[in-house]
Amino acid sequence: MKAQLEAENEALRKSKRFISDRSGLDCLIYAAKSVRRKGAEQLSETPELANLKARMQEGRIIVCEPVVDWLKDDGTGFRPIPELKAQWLAVHKEFSELPNGLGLRYEVPPARVTSLEERVTFVLSRW
Repeated sequence: MKAQLEAENEALRKSKRFISDRSGLDCLIYAAKSVRRKGAEQLSETPELANLKARMQEGRIIVCEPVVDWLKDDGTGFRPIPELKAQWLAVHKEFSELPNGLGLRYEVPPARVTSLEERVTFVLSRW
């Protein structure tokens, strides 16, 4: 979570806006999967999450439905990589439920929208 906050702070030093494919939500979800809910609860009480949450409330959160053909290990070793579509959908469900629990608004481009141009249009229409 500290690394995410530092990365966002660095991005904001360079520009007043940034796009990130990671968020403080990632940390909570993967903590819940690897060290159980107690670990996620402890992380949710940190000042880092409070800062990240405030930033997410001001920004736009896009939670993409998994497109199975696109899913692969990103090489970071940070997140567990599900092997089955059902597992990916379960992770997506968690990413959809957590913002609700934190009172954050988010948008979900449907998995059927696979054209990059259509996905960009979807996101920009929510701006």
